[in-house]
Amino acid sequence: MTAHRTPAAAARADWLRTELARHNRLYHAEDAPEITDAEYDALFRELQELEARQPELQHPDSPTRAVGAVADAAFAPVRHRLPMLSLANIMPPEDAAAELLPECPEELLRFVQGIGKRAGLADVAALRFLAEPKLDGLAINLCYEDGRLAFAATRGDGQIGEDVTANARAVPDIPQRLKGRGVPALVEVRGEVYMPCAVFAELNAAAEQERQREEEARRAGKKHKRKKGVRVFATPRNAAAGSLRQKDPEVTRARPLAFYAYALGEVQGAAPPATQQQLLARLKQWGLPVCDAVEVVDGADGCLAYYRKFAHARAELPYEIDGVVYKVDDCTLQQTLGRDDRTPHWAVAHKFPPPVAHTTLAGVTFQVGRTGAVTPVAELAPVAVGGVMVRRATLHNPGFLEEKGLALGDTVELRRAGEVIPEILKVVKQAAPKARRAIEIPRQCPECGADAVRDGDLLFCTGELECPAQLRRVVEHFVSRDAMDIDGLGKENIGWLLAAGKIRHVDDLYRLKPETFVRMTLLRESANRAGRHWAAALRHLEEDADLDLDSWLKLLEPAMPQVGATSLDILRAHFDSLEKIAAASEKRLRERGLKPAAARAVRAFFQKHPKEAQWQKLLRAQLRAHEQELQATAQKLVDRIQESRAQDLGRLVFALGIHEIGRVAARTLAQAYPSLERLQKAREEELLELSGFGEVMARNVVKFFAQKSNRRVIRRLLQAGVVGTAPAADAARLAGRASVRTGTCEQWAR
Repeated sequence: MTAHRTPAAAARADWLRTELARHNRLYHAEDAPEITDAEYDALFRELQELEARQPELQHPDSPTRAVGAVADAAFAPVRHRLPMLSLANIMPPEDAAAELLPECPEELLRFVQGIGKRAGLADVAALRFLAEPKLDGLAINLCYEDGRLAFAATRGDGQIGEDVTANARAVPDIPQRLKGRGVPALVEVRGEVYMPCAVFAELNAAAEQERQREEEARRAGKKHKRKKGVRVFATPRNAAAGSLRQKDPEVTRARPLAFYAYALGEVQGAAPPATQQQLLARLKQWGLPVCDAVEVVDGADGCLAYYRKFAHARAELPYEIDGVVYKVDDCTLQQTLGRDDRTPHWAVAHKFPPPVAHTTLAGVTFQVGRTGAVTPVAELAPVAVGGVMVRRATLHNPGFLEEKGLALGDTVELRRAGEVIPEILKVVKQAAPKARRAIEIPRQCPECGADAVRDGDLLFCTGELECPAQLRRVVEHFVSRDAMDIDGLGKENIGWLLAAGKIRHVDDLYRLKPETFVRMTLLRESANRAGRHWAAALRHLEEDADLDLDSWLKLLEPAMPQVGATSLDILRAHFDSLEKIAAASEKRLRERGLKPAAARAVRAFFQKHPKEAQWQKLLRAQLRAHEQELQATAQKLVDRIQESRAQDLGRLVFALGIHEIGRVAARTLAQAYPSLERLQKAREEELLELSGFGEVMARNVVKFFAQKSNRRVIRRLLQAGVVGTAPAADAARLAGRASVRTGTCEQWAR
């Protein structure tokens, strides 16, 4: 009998899909995970079980059918010739020491027995696996054509990844050209880019020193320009991902990364290897680094012995691992076993329990997030956990403090779970009564001084519109499509305006000038690789300074339509000046690796423009066109900001971001109170009479307008002419309603 699609189950499945997609994006695309691996896997398995019990709940876009996250739009998309799959996980008991597992885990037995069942094998004890450490880095696909590195891409969603070719060329372990015999005409090499533990420690130590210098300068009232690319990373995995997924390859080059190859994708012009061992030997023969800690083991017992060995040795390894991987060694058997939408049936990852340590809770600070949540953070006596020195840990929320019974001076058990910010598990030993001090929950926001109010276990700042910690979220919501609908003022522009101090409150948007956006765009361009070429060109024309080859090539590229990024890389590799490229024949250009069309385009350009004076003339024309384009774009954006002053009152109320007040509730308020001045005076008992309003919503509205900081911003909005037009009578009657008509028309098609 088919299970019923219950409303509760459907709602839970929808929530799980949304939450898992968000955490996928944070982990894979933003390198900023919020939850542990164990917590993610618990959510993932719950969704899997729901979909298995009730097939009606299955969805084509479910995370259970996808790999990783959608590629970041900041990088060019690359479609993999063969999918880059993920691995199913075997998660250990959280309270078990990995090296002391008393017996073979049930999930490992099921994995091995499942292979035997699929392959029709009677004896799975003799089934051979290649076992290898599970490096905690970033999966990458390297495509070699005729032995040369053509491009590199991240895994992305498994089908489409991000083009990180320029950054991959900055990784010393990734060869630009394969060597040895038998190199295929085309081969995709899969592997892991990672950051060695020693490099990670040095990088974070330098970042901490830079942070201290910045803090000292701030106390002294001086400005301190932070070095480019310097930041503290939570884990080596975050450091590797953040370094490889950079717009500027020089930042990647400054953070020494390493690489291990472990698999093949598409191969053309060579016979496939018979075993995983042979595959690794072939990769090594071609000049690719492979891990030397792999072993061939027999059956589930051999897998478990390998697991225990590396669980014990992981702290001594020069790289971070979070488990081991078992792969069927026979490649023909792998093909027989096949795969599902996201994982192969012939391989699995066996995760280690997160490492734990004991230390003293020395203090608690409170941070304000972009949503206004005031979160406690533990300040700890420094302790090494899993090879990383930990000084701080998340405490989640005030309710967590009370649940764990924490006090300053206590000895606590700490784990670095899921490779995110460490968390406290429990109190191991209470401090002596005289040394033990209670943790005080703040009554005011530590950032803006507005009231901090409890909502169950959570603590929130009520100074939404003026709280600097919440400002980015406030502005992003204010300009969004359903609010003031200011098209073009996206997250990147908002981030730059905030960083430059051009906006401190949402009302500052209405005082921006086109020149601000022009300067902002030029500054932003100068911070990325493409923009540095514009900056170099400006200096060259204004100061008669020398322009390097890289800048010349990038600036002249639009005049050579057949010349792309790969051709530019070849020119940079074989020529040290633009003059030498200008003098090169088409034949020589082709001998250096340019394709015929690109070689002809380069030759034709320099035949038409052989002298530097002509190159400068082209540059001036490009710069004039670029500045005119920026000015026009900036004027349009300012016009859109000013036009938004005429948005209706319902949108303006929604744009203010009052907690629990969505679009429909905002329209209801606009109908009942035709101006912001009237709405600010609304009483809770009046609001309770409105359709759809309960005690929480009414209380939130009153609290929002009672805050002096919010009222100050609203006063400035009104002074800027942002008053919110009242909805027309007819529109007011229809606001918030939905109407559906169905059927057929005799004279019109659908």
